[in-house]
Amino acid sequence: MERNLFARLFDNACFYSEKFPSEKVFLHFDNTSYYQGDSIWIKAYVVNACNDSLSSISKPLYIELADQLGNVVDRRIVKLSNGEGQCCIPLDNAFFTGYFEVRAFTKWMLGFNPISYFSQVIPIYNKRKTLQEQRTIANYGLDNSMNKRPVVKEQSLSMRFFPEGGQLIKGLPSMVAFETESKDSGLVDIKGILYDENGKVLMPITSLHNGMGSFMYCPGNKPSYVQVEYKGKEYKFFQPLAADSGYVMHVDNRDSVLELSVCRKDVENKEPVALFVFSKSAPLLYHELDFKNNNSVSLDIDTKGLSAGVCHMLLVNSIGKVICDRPCFIYPSKRVNGIVSTNKSIYKPYEKIICKMKFVGDDHKPIRNARLSMSVRNDILSDYREYDNDVTTEFALTSELNGYIESPHYYLIDKNVNRRRQLDNLLLVRAIGKYDYSSIFSGNNQPKYMPEDRLELTGKVKSLFGKLQKNLNTSFMLRKDSSYYAGMMTTDSTGSFKVPIDNLEGVAETFIQTKKDGKQNNRWANVLLSRNFAPALRTLDFQETHPLWDDLLIKKKSILAVDSVYKKSLADSAIILDDVIVLGKKKLNVNNYVKIFNRNLLGYYDVRRFLDNERDNGREIMDLPDLLQKLNNNIHVNMSYYSDADTSEYNSNRSDAITYRNVPITFYVNGQKVGFLFIRNDIDKIKSMCFYRDNTGNDDNVYNISGNDITRKQQTDYWSGIQLNNNHDINSVNDAVICSISTDDDWDAERNNGRTRGIRHTYVQGYSVPCDFHSPQYETEKTDASDKRRTLYWNPNLCTDDNGEITVELYNSSTTSSVLIDAALYDKSESFHICYDSYSQYLFHDNK
Repeated sequence: MERNLFARLFDNACFYSEKFPSEKVFLHFDNTSYYQGDSIWIKAYVVNACNDSLSSISKPLYIELADQLGNVVDRRIVKLSNGEGQCCIPLDNAFFTGYFEVRAFTKWMLGFNPISYFSQVIPIYNKRKTLQEQRTIANYGLDNSMNKRPVVKEQSLSMRFFPEGGQLIKGLPSMVAFETESKDSGLVDIKGILYDENGKVLMPITSLHNGMGSFMYCPGNKPSYVQVEYKGKEYKFFQPLAADSGYVMHVDNRDSVLELSVCRKDVENKEPVALFVFSKSAPLLYHELDFKNNNSVSLDIDTKGLSAGVCHMLLVNSIGKVICDRPCFIYPSKRVNGIVSTNKSIYKPYEKIICKMKFVGDDHKPIRNARLSMSVRNDILSDYREYDNDVTTEFALTSELNGYIESPHYYLIDKNVNRRRQLDNLLLVRAIGKYDYSSIFSGNNQPKYMPEDRLELTGKVKSLFGKLQKNLNTSFMLRKDSSYYAGMMTTDSTGSFKVPIDNLEGVAETFIQTKKDGKQNNRWANVLLSRNFAPALRTLDFQETHPLWDDLLIKKKSILAVDSVYKKSLADSAIILDDVIVLGKKKLNVNNYVKIFNRNLLGYYDVRRFLDNERDNGREIMDLPDLLQKLNNNIHVNMSYYSDADTSEYNSNRSDAITYRNVPITFYVNGQKVGFLFIRNDIDKIKSMCFYRDNTGNDDNVYNISGNDITRKQQTDYWSGIQLNNNHDINSVNDAVICSISTDDDWDAERNNGRTRGIRHTYVQGYSVPCDFHSPQYETEKTDASDKRRTLYWNPNLCTDDNGEITVELYNSSTTSSVLIDAALYDKSESFHICYDSYSQYLFHDNK
């Protein structure tokens, strides 16, 4: 009968896994860092997590670019075809520089608890005029209204303990893993002493890699503690309190077998327990454990029948409660091998580059018709990390762990004893809690969302008082360029509607009208669109915002020598002219005024995105004063000055009608000065809004912001076009706040741009339009002396031939360099990532 209980649990888990197969995402980027104005080229791979095959579950994939503060500056919807898709994100609207997070998820991935999605942080640097300029990230003087991403207050040094299996039992020896983190350096390696509850020295302990390590320990009645010294200070950390009774689990991961032992203390002999083995959320096998009146039992599990990657050994009771959870890594039995070559080691400017690749299996047979994405980068200009994340590591390891993992491929480069122990420590610290197995056994973990097999516009209609509006006629019109798409539907009994937009590409201006049958006028109602699903903002890890780039592959002296010979050959053939003196005015240092602006910046807001999010959640914003106060709680509106009567001109006596911390705000729209009364009802025409302090003294210029371009020009009046002086119509020039507003091109202050009864105006996003990467062909095209490309070649849709080979030809940019080849291959359930430097011919990144 007991065996039937566990068989039923196993059947429930199998049914759940088959009914609700989870998905995982990996994004392959053309580069590792970017500058403002660059473009991020992306190839997406989405797999079924149960069998690692390319997924056909979801069609739309959502990719978001969030700045360091957490503001989403761009969102793309990628159309997946058999689990693959591509997109390009131009960084023309990346207003801030810093460490940006790229997140990728399907709606189906967000339906489970806990949520799983792809996340990677990439640096975006300030624009630079020349290749010789150092890369920089701006410092901004932002106020607290812009601080959105959560920040964890860390102690100077913290140490966290993770007992093997999840718990400590008094008198039963257990392995305990630990992780040590410093506030100012992130994960740090330490040495210390383990003391028992009476202060007696038990053993020295030391971390093995990246702040993580482990030790064996038999707990007593009171917690033991670890004492370490860090930067001249002593720290004491107590271990978790041990329970009086229960189970502990220990696993030794051998090459072909998992040697498992379970010990118990003070539990009923008749309590049935079983070992379940899961790969991700899919059950593989189970064994009922028979203690035979003993307090320990051992079991060997052959790894040949287990799926490669992270598996979980679960000790489960008869009602499906997980008692112990022990993650283990199963090494793959199959391999993919890649052979790469280039025609030269170092390339002069604009020189032709030929790259050849060949992929074979363990049997040396070619891997035919395999899909791969590939980038070729300028080695000198690239940021590079040797053991960075890749498609192999992501699907086998990183996606199964919690938090950021620095240089994850480091753990998979070989199988020596020390590396295996480091990987085991990593799993004990970071692999617990990825799946809610108790809910999987019970079937209670029902997904919040269902898979999307097409792109749809969905939403609800509510009255202004929040009542759902059923059987309401809802018509819509989408306008994109010169094309129109219109339709009508009736809300159902829950006030919901659904519109298929699977053929929409790009962004379309949209009008949604609500009207009741038999009524002449539109219905005042709130249209709430269901498009704001996304993972919650996470805290960025210290290492993510302080990346350490390797400089192992680049032989700068050799490259400089080749470059010197090249430049000398140009000089020998050059024509020498007489000396010429050029007279001209000294230009204003652009970098200086941009730095001044960054320091004086108070806030930058994507108004259109903010308004859509508010209205989609049923929070209406009707005018500018209301918008300003919701954007920034430091802004105050003096309602006694806010009158419909005086709209003829901006009255300097009422300059304190809207203030920032008691400082009057002066408004500029598209670089021209206006009174706020002239734009108060035009919030649907506003694209972005920027606040900055103007304390530059006798400065007659105003900052203009367009995308990530910051320029200055002479202040002008909107109505007359006359240049203004530096008074800003307020008394103290050195104490002013400017609100710079960017609007749609057709905004007109003398036209009524207010809301229309019963019509929701918004912008609906369709699939991202595929773009082609342009790689110059200098044999046929004119040489471009300003070619500063760092990514020389990008192709997301390459395919091996019948010999398993690929050959690509491209041309170098204007800098002498070796080249770095980065390619990701995914064929059925086999993945491979390769990185190759043309100078050192250094090949790394193992296969799955």
